[in-house]
Amino acid sequence: MHICEDALSIGGIPLKTPFGQSIGLKIYKTGTISEEVTVVGLIVIFATIAWVRGFFAAGYFQQQFAEVWDVIGGLFHVWS
Repeated sequence: MHICEDALSIGGIPLKTPFGQSIGLKIYKTGTISEEVTVVGLIVIFATIAWVRGFFAAGYFQQQFAEVWDVIGGLFHVWS
């Protein structure tokens, strides 16, 4: 998401070196209200996609929590 947002800025994304030529769509300028509007717009778009795909469903959260819990439990099992 960070690179997506940088590609929309005036500064853009550097092509070859960190201080070389960069590409950006020049939609907003960093530190202005246009940056805030852009961020909120991206959050709405990506949250809508996540909601439509079912990532906000309770079952999905339970499954993800169980998987993380299993990984953490496995780490402690290895360390003991």
